[in-house]
Amino acid sequence: MFGCGHWNRGLFHGAAGLLGLGRGPLSFASQLQSLYGHSFSYCLVNRNSNSSVSSKLIFGEDKELLKHPNLNFTSLVGEKENPAETFYYVQIKSITVGDEVLKIPEETWNLSPQGVGGTIIDSGTTLSYFVEPAYEIIKEAFVNKVKGYPLIQDFPILRPCYNVSGVENLELPYLG
Repeated sequence: MFGCGHWNRGLFHGAAGLLGLGRGPLSFASQLQSLYGHSFSYCLVNRNSNSSVSSKLIFGEDKELLKHPNLNFTSLVGEKENPAETFYYVQIKSITVGDEVLKIPEETWNLSPQGVGGTIIDSGTTLSYFVEPAYEIIKEAFVNKVKGYPLIQDFPILRPCYNVSGVENLELPYLG
């Protein structure tokens, strides 16, 4: 099932199309299952990469690619109880800020059989959201590592928020 969009508005304004890869029965990925099975993968290059480097989208399993020594991947976990669920989830094992592995209980990230919890992976969302206990631990570690930039106190939804205007070589710890 495919549709045709005319005068796309909102989030997709100016887009020539949208390829649905969700787990729902009408998604492009689900419709290709009879040809390629239940597998697809994509690798998105850094948006600042050389323009000669391109991202990849693969339907089905590429046995040769799976043997590549530099291949890293994350398996997706699914919520099984709700057939209407179309999201993909990842199982987070740990979070790091800089080189520090944070002490967040592993069960914080678990997806229950009823579909509660878990961490959705969404390549179209800019911000990351974490449950409150994990967020507080991540925020504290980040604030402890970031020095020399003034905190902006009156920006409640994106805390911590720093004033980095005029900073040429911004140095922030990696979140991983």
